[in-house]
Amino acid sequence: MLGLLILFGLTKYIYKNKHMLWNPVLRYVFMFFGLFTLHMHTAWWIQLVSGLLTLNTKILPYAMSSLVLISIGNLFLISITCMFVYYSKLKWYLKSMIVLILYCVIYLAYKLAIISFNIEGWFLIFASIDIGGMFLSIFILDRLFPPIKCDHV
Repeated sequence: MLGLLILFGLTKYIYKNKHMLWNPVLRYVFMFFGLFTLHMHTAWWIQLVSGLLTLNTKILPYAMSSLVLISIGNLFLISITCMFVYYSKLKWYLKSMIVLILYCVIYLAYKLAIISFNIEGWFLIFASIDIGGMFLSIFILDRLFPPIKCDHV
């Protein structure tokens, strides 16, 4: 609760000082927080609640702690990687290779029984929803944020 109060105070301070809104680092931080809200509730939790995706609850002593660890780990891995791919000026084939590596990491989590699917052959569909949903979320949030002003360029 205290963390939320601090975060709200920080956000209020940033919006009062309009020049800070165009700071690229803050833009990526706010993008990450927006992805947590947008992607986790639309792509990840829907599959959990519907029973299509099951997470290993025996990684940590408490089941809820395991769920949170896997969910946050997925969010960090997918969101940071997808934001890097989305905003980087890499060639398309390098971006494709990075996305392919994401598929491999999700497949590794599947093979290590960190995640499992209740429908046989659901891996490719889940991974595509997870990665594609993240790119869609980034695209939506990127359009909602004001453009970055670059006075020094």
